[in-house]
Amino acid sequence: MLKISLILILLLSSSQLFASIKSEVEKIAKSDLGKNDILGLSIIHKGSETLNINGEKSFIPASTFKILASYYILEKLGADYRFKTILGYRGK
Repeated sequence: MLKISLILILLLSSSQLFASIKSEVEKIAKSDLGKNDILGLSIIHKGSETLNINGEKSFIPASTFKILASYYILEKLGADYRFKTILGYRGK
């Protein structure tokens, strides 16, 4: 996803390529990104919004959610809790 973002930033700096890039981004947004993937993109070009895909939606940043989930788990299980992992092998 980072590669796609960097490519978009580089290509959008050129006005001539903007129309073709816009249609490609819209194709990606309409495609089956994945079962749980969500795309949000808002592009403002020369002072006006030229592309808006889910720009009005609020997204929860993954890093923020990880902090909240970690806090909840520490509160419920305690700092000394260790997950038990069982590994088996039959020699084959």
